[in-house]
Amino acid sequence: MRTPSCRAAATRILAPVLALGVLSSCSAQPGPPPIVEEPTTTETATTTVQPAARTEANVGVQPLRNGLNPHLAADDNSTVQDLAALTLPSAFDPGGINHDLLVSADVLPQEQVSAEPGAPEPPAMTVRYVIAPAAQWSDGSPVTGADFVYLWRGMVSTPGVIDPAGYRAIRDIQVSGSGKTVDVIFDEPVTTWPELFTHLLPSHLLDSRAADFATALSNTIPASAGRYMVDKVDRGAGVIALKRNDRFWAPDPAGIDLLTLNFVRSTNLTADRIRSGQLAFVDHVPGETSWDAYSLIPGAQLKLIEGPRELGVTFSVNSSILGSKDARRELASLIDVPLISRIAAGRERDLAAAAPTEPLEGEPEALRAAVAESGTLRIAADPRDDQAMPAARALADLLARAGINAEAVAIDTAETAKRLRAGTIDAVVGWSIDGGPGVWASKVQCAPQNEQFLSGNLSGLCLPSTRGLADDILTGRIPADEARAAVSETLRREAVWVPLLGERRIMVLGEGIIGPAPQLENWGEGIAGAARWKTQRPAVSKNEGGADEQLNEPEPAAG
Repeated sequence: MRTPSCRAAATRILAPVLALGVLSSCSAQPGPPPIVEEPTTTETATTTVQPAARTEANVGVQPLRNGLNPHLAADDNSTVQDLAALTLPSAFDPGGINHDLLVSADVLPQEQVSAEPGAPEPPAMTVRYVIAPAAQWSDGSPVTGADFVYLWRGMVSTPGVIDPAGYRAIRDIQVSGSGKTVDVIFDEPVTTWPELFTHLLPSHLLDSRAADFATALSNTIPASAGRYMVDKVDRGAGVIALKRNDRFWAPDPAGIDLLTLNFVRSTNLTADRIRSGQLAFVDHVPGETSWDAYSLIPGAQLKLIEGPRELGVTFSVNSSILGSKDARRELASLIDVPLISRIAAGRERDLAAAAPTEPLEGEPEALRAAVAESGTLRIAADPRDDQAMPAARALADLLARAGINAEAVAIDTAETAKRLRAGTIDAVVGWSIDGGPGVWASKVQCAPQNEQFLSGNLSGLCLPSTRGLADDILTGRIPADEARAAVSETLRREAVWVPLLGERRIMVLGEGIIGPAPQLENWGEGIAGAARWKTQRPAVSKNEGGADEQLNEPEPAAG
């Protein structure tokens, strides 16, 4: 073994000996006896600085169906929209312009606008967005006009997107000012422009041409420009872990450091976790006994809310079976809406079933003849949708009982859009989104001739009247508050849409968080507003070794 050096040996001598000055050398021979003096005592105050406790909250949410892209019908549900609200920046929010992201957003006076080189005429409208200089993604990259361009390209080139109508009116996007000034050039006046550029995506991490738009957020959201960022998505465990985005530049950062979203799969298990304090808040589609079970939990507050989605059946006008209005009307009349809605939801309690269809006078002769000629009426649904797929199967069984050969086909939502366009499926069961006037314009807007798919308008209905209706909504000739009724009446008259079931969710407030109001009934939003929540107690702290140390009593496991 190597002999320790003189220096190393000296440092191991106790401090009181050092104070006496007895260590003069590292000789092998003992030195002279020490001179004994009265020791001088020095007291040093030692302060142990504890790391700041991290706060956390666990909430229950609706499980994911597919990916996390809030712009895709295949991915859309309340959890995806809540995640987008917490992590992705939008030009406007329900209160108006988002001043965290934008300095300004204005329609330029026409005298300031000139035609681009080679353009046949000046644009009908130009909107200038000025992005806040400090706006950045969670990896430190700035939010720029490239993010606007990426979303625009994705919305006009990807099958199965939600609300593409306003984006289709854009001729070009010009970016200047180090990427922070964005001029959006329209071919026609679009009064619904504040609905655009909601939930921008981090283009610097994606394909600049947006060719990956349908898959870019399949597994996670790779960067955030909101108050939270996605830390982990574990589908097997049913968990999405969020952490506060420390690069968020605007005032009022998230009030809770760690926010964990847990998929709700069982009412009884969820009730146990609320009861034990493991879940502080829950928002999900209820089961038959959800209200009863949650209402018995001491201190829990409950609230039913109506979501913006409606499950229904879309009929394709490109179908060889349903190309005629008579056949579509007969099919609509055969749908037992109350029955199918109960089967789809798996419950009767707290069910927002749509109105029954009008009964048919006589036999469905046109429908039977078309099916006999073509062979089978094919009804598609996304196999990952646990309400749409059962509805499609039940509808096929119902038609078979009426003597009409029908089958349910499991097809991914994005593929369904293409198959509807090609006429290789006849109908689809899926969710329609309510929203602003631009959303309703998308439901009746005719797709450009060079598109090989439809987005928004799945039925393929394209008449002079519907083309004019979409234009009138976008340009404001039809007031925003009349758009929904006008489109709904058109879809009913042309028999291309039969609503089945409105989205109804249950919210439960337990213990552990302080929300915007003491009473849940007075909350304006649920998990989408979690950045403004506070926790009632700290959750975890980092100990000296870097591991998480529990500060409160362990919570019992869910039963």
